[in-house]
Amino acid sequence: AAAVEGGGGGSGCDDLTVSGPASITVSYTGGDGIVMLAGTDGSGPYDWDWFTPKATADGAEGDYAIATCADWGEVNLVGAWDSNDNGLIDPADHWGAYASEPGVDGNPVAVGTADLEGYAVEIPLSGSEDAGTPGISVVPFVQITGTVSVKDGTFDDLPSGTTVYVAALYYRPSADLAVSTLTDRSYDLESWDWTELTGKASVDFSLGVPADTVVYLWAYADEDGDGTVNESGEAVASGGTADDGSLDSGTTPSDHSLPLDHADE
Repeated sequence: AAAVEGGGGGSGCDDLTVSGPASITVSYTGGDGIVMLAGTDGSGPYDWDWFTPKATADGAEGDYAIATCADWGEVNLVGAWDSNDNGLIDPADHWGAYASEPGVDGNPVAVGTADLEGYAVEIPLSGSEDAGTPGISVVPFVQITGTVSVKDGTFDDLPSGTTVYVAALYYRPSADLAVSTLTDRSYDLESWDWTELTGKASVDFSLGVPADTVVYLWAYADEDGDGTVNESGEAVASGGTADDGSLDSGTTPSDHSLPLDHADE
């Protein structure tokens, strides 16, 4: 199974959105939830969105919105709640699914070319006497969180129109690369356009990666707006303790500061 992010992530597509309410149908004791699109054979997840439930008298509730690709065809819409609050989504957690009506698994759903709105997810399905069955072939994953900033300044110090990316990569690219390639080579990625950066000193990120895996945590500023990052003269930042940005994801969430800076010429 692929890793899953904090926030939304996966394929990198934003052709359409699958959205709706997500509810915890048993006593809620804290912890985040996630809704995912997965293959009907348990493969994936392909795309996902984390949500922070708010406690209710009978459980908890929140909302999700998954940006995804058009024409997936039939997929399963599943949910999970980190019910043991260990920072991982794993088989021991509570699992659920899209409910076409209360307590009824409505999967699979057909993803075509139009948004799918109001798709309620129950975790577990209401009326279930157990924690539910994982909707994917589960590999535990963990969140890497933190902030991206500009060393000794603010984002306003970057050229107008800059876009910033932070990615948990399979390996560190040694040359410039297109953003589309960056997406393909990442477990997870977040980005901010200029309107989201102006007037700010930092932005928060949350990425999902497989547990106990070496990842390369890097942030890039596309200062000339050409859709290519890691170019000579553009600001970058790395996480972890090694110069190449590598870190072991471990089994608990970790937090990192990524101050963008220009390499010495």
